[in-house]
Amino acid sequence: MAKCILLSALLLLLFAPLQAQRQEINELFKKLETAQDDSMRWYCNIQLSANLMRINFDSARMYGERSLEWADKLQNPSCKARSINTLGAVYWNKGDHEQALKYYFQAMEISNTYNSQALYSTILGNIGLIYSDRKDHKLALEYLLKARKIKIETKDTIGLVRTLNNIGKVYTESNKPDSALIFYYECLPYFDKLPQLKQGKGIVLNNIGSILMDKKDNSGARKHLEASLKIREEIGDKGGMAVVLGNLGLLAQNEGNITEAIRQYERSLALSEETGSLTDKQDAWKKLYILYAEQKQFDKAFDYLLKYSNRQDTIYKKESAENIAEMEVKYQTAQKEAEIKVLESENRVRNLINYGALAGILALLVVLWLSRRTYRQRRLLQQATIDRLESERKVVSLNAHLEGQQRERLRISEDLHDDFGSGLSKISLLSEVVKKKAPMPELDKISASAKELLLKMSEIVWALNHRNDTLPSLAAYIRRYTSGFFEDTGIRCLFDIPDDLPNAPLTGEIRRNIFLVVKETLHNTLKHAGAGRVEITFAVNHHELIIQIADNGKGFDQKTISKAGNGLINMKNRMTTEGGDYELESEPGKG
Repeated sequence: MAKCILLSALLLLLFAPLQAQRQEINELFKKLETAQDDSMRWYCNIQLSANLMRINFDSARMYGERSLEWADKLQNPSCKARSINTLGAVYWNKGDHEQALKYYFQAMEISNTYNSQALYSTILGNIGLIYSDRKDHKLALEYLLKARKIKIETKDTIGLVRTLNNIGKVYTESNKPDSALIFYYECLPYFDKLPQLKQGKGIVLNNIGSILMDKKDNSGARKHLEASLKIREEIGDKGGMAVVLGNLGLLAQNEGNITEAIRQYERSLALSEETGSLTDKQDAWKKLYILYAEQKQFDKAFDYLLKYSNRQDTIYKKESAENIAEMEVKYQTAQKEAEIKVLESENRVRNLINYGALAGILALLVVLWLSRRTYRQRRLLQQATIDRLESERKVVSLNAHLEGQQRERLRISEDLHDDFGSGLSKISLLSEVVKKKAPMPELDKISASAKELLLKMSEIVWALNHRNDTLPSLAAYIRRYTSGFFEDTGIRCLFDIPDDLPNAPLTGEIRRNIFLVVKETLHNTLKHAGAGRVEITFAVNHHELIIQIADNGKGFDQKTISKAGNGLINMKNRMTTEGGDYELESEPGKG
């Protein structure tokens, strides 16, 4: 089956593709096409459903239902239970808990009937996690504990570790730390036999350390947190290292060791900078600002305050004003105490005068330093305000320019439709009328040319109209064009376009290039493929749009593609120009 994949250069829909998963999905499609028995067809459909559930809900559901149909034909209860279980996972991934539970309970009943303990315990765990998502901790624990018992009986070590960890998390969420510790400790010995689960061990150790820290067991907390950090360092998990270092910093802060707390927070911040985790960075900035302020290292405290504030001018000004007011109060208090001491003993007047002079000089230096710092802060705030206003001015100017372009495009499209469109329609109609009265070959050519120009004019009007600058409009136009293109050809056209396509904006140039590549692909299919069926699929994966066109035609040898002219090269160039990609797969006899 030939597959032509268009990856559009959408400003909000481009993300690095999951190459490994795409390759696996393509391999499954190939296996499904060549499958010779019902067992292989069932396997390919259930695997496609599992792989597509995080990419396209409708496709995942479709292949899951197809796998269930093949399981019924096989009359295999194990296959049927697994298909139903997969459909439950598809709905769970969508967030439809009610439908997911419905499928899981069906699968659980079937697996229990034919005594498949492994699948039965897995389904119990899934049900428990759904109840945990719904904050029904009592029911969640009921199903997870049942799953734990079966995992122990069947000696499913990996499944047991995951179940124990999930039980610990549910107890933690339900504010029962002692019960959580019991199950976290229970799963730790199994990690020594499962070196492939190092990351999981690091997570469990960090969870134990966090609970012990809340229980004021600082020694035990440090032991587990440091063990977790060592594992994260071995596997290169920088995000996990940042979390553990943050906990170690909090532990040191609780113990009053501010220097160690700052060191650990600084290390956590450095790793957060590498991973790009804004939440971890903001947390570290806040903690470091507070600790440096307590240490009276105001320059560093101010640096972290600026980063943490991030345009929160009101909070920043409030904190700055409070700091200045506090120092002014301290200075005034020192002056009053000096005056009282002068009144208490006239014999110490000279010394008090000297002390007062020194205090005045120091106070003057403090005031000058504060004034300079306040001035710098005000300048920074003023510059930030100027930069923000300039950015807003540029945005307004750009919006006005774009709005003018859109109005001009709309005017041109309306003129083309009203003037040229009506003229071409009149030519086509008159040629048909004259042809009926005096048939002539030239009139057929005139009528055909007028219809062809009218169709091209319709495409140009569609491309110019800015109201069509959205992804759903592009999909609707491709569906309408394709249906008309194959209407009298005998080729059956199938569409798989999700109903919930995001209303993402597209420029007219991007829409036009994508449509022209689709149009050229359909033209090649009609002209060369000898196909009886064409399938067009739209799928959105996070920020990536995939358009797949497949036919069941005669195919061709891709080694001869260089002799096929410039059509395929032009299609690839159009997509590359827009920042996307175009891929072609085919072989003789298989479309």
